[in-house]
Amino acid sequence: MALGLTPDRDEHVGRARGAPALTDDGWRELGALLDRLGGESAELGHPLAFHNHAGTYVETSDEVDRLMESTSSRAVGLCLDVGHATLGGGDPVSIIERHRDRLMHVHLKDVASGPLQALREGRLTGFEAALRARIFAPLGSGVLQLPSVLRALTGAGYRGWLMVEQDTSWEHPSEAAAIGRSVLGAMLRWPVSGAGG
Repeated sequence: MALGLTPDRDEHVGRARGAPALTDDGWRELGALLDRLGGESAELGHPLAFHNHAGTYVETSDEVDRLMESTSSRAVGLCLDVGHATLGGGDPVSIIERHRDRLMHVHLKDVASGPLQALREGRLTGFEAALRARIFAPLGSGVLQLPSVLRALTGAGYRGWLMVEQDTSWEHPSEAAAIGRSVLGAMLRWPVSGAGG
């Protein structure tokens, strides 16, 4: 699950540091709600994993950290989206290292450098505009340091799913999916110690 986009955060996508943020009370309330939902979903046999997302109040690395501090590790896991983490100005590797025990799912997506730079400079505003500019590129063609992410996941002992996501692409969807599968397959065949990045 993820929080919904909000207009005040959406206008800061790609440059969220200094954007409107949750208050201490807001974090406490969000943490309590997620713990309750996580407890209820666990009773049904479905653990809850929280997904960081651009344009929401859990976008930056600091906000991911705060969410993990505000929730119980027994109730709430982390579905780390490395593309959204990059968009939020974070380093997916450091997030993996800090929250290795909370990782339940990993969404792999790459971030195109041109639209990212336009967001950072304020020439592009909003998540929808970023999607139209194809902010998420086929895996291996953007700024994501995939070998470093895979090394960090190996070091963390991660055994869960790696979901290659492609929200938008200039390529046909089946072509973008084939690229992502091919790139990930090649990276997974490399010895972890020898992967560059």
